[in-house]
Amino acid sequence: MLPQNKSERVIGAILGNQNGREIEIMNSFEIPINANTVDKVFFLQKQEQYKQVFPKLEFLGWYSTGGDLDEADNHIHNQFLDVNESPLYLKLDPKSNTKQLPIKIYESFIEPNSGAIQLLESSFIIETGEAERIAVDHVAHVSNESENACIFRTKECHSNAVFKNISTIGLCAGSVLPKDHNLLRQISSLLARLPLIQDSEFEHDFQKDFNDVTLILHLATITKNTDSLNELLDKIKVLNSKKGNSRWQGKEPASHFQ
Repeated sequence: MLPQNKSERVIGAILGNQNGREIEIMNSFEIPINANTVDKVFFLQKQEQYKQVFPKLEFLGWYSTGGDLDEADNHIHNQFLDVNESPLYLKLDPKSNTKQLPIKIYESFIEPNSGAIQLLESSFIIETGEAERIAVDHVAHVSNESENACIFRTKECHSNAVFKNISTIGLCAGSVLPKDHNLLRQISSLLARLPLIQDSEFEHDFQKDFNDVTLILHLATITKNTDSLNELLDKIKVLNSKKGNSRWQGKEPASHFQ
């Protein structure tokens, strides 16, 4: 048995498509590990679930966190050879201080003489979508201020706004604040224009936006219900397997021929 790393290690499977020498990684899921031994039962069940939802995605290899390659990497890598004879290995170093993304991808290479599996580093290209770029940009601009400072500043702004509104209401109620005829004319002009925008084009655009928002909400609900259904199916599968084992154990042996 190989010694465990001092820091907690995270591994998982990577899924995607392969067209010749071009490989595209599109999804992944985490796999439990104990003493550098992969939970094969969990892995196979999870892989089957992903095949049902994403039938075009194939198992390409596995990923892990850590620094340089070590003996544990080769030990874990060999456990996936019965699923993919040439799996990829993606390794992420969370402790790296480099500006580039600390990722390395290794390909499986069989030595002609010994037949042993070797891991050789391979080149890759990272492509990001619009949603990922927005998320990264949001994280990059997060303020370094403490949470208490943000809460204090927010409460101060709200207090100032409430005080200003109360003062304005008091002046209006006491007839101290003079009428702004220019502002009143602008309000009247705006109210007069409201009926003009109730045309067919406006109604069509409004209905289109409403349908888009409703569709997004329905998709979110369907996704959530699908996840709940998968969990329920897993529980039913476990119960059925337990019932099957109990029936097999309680079955009486067949009588011998005389």
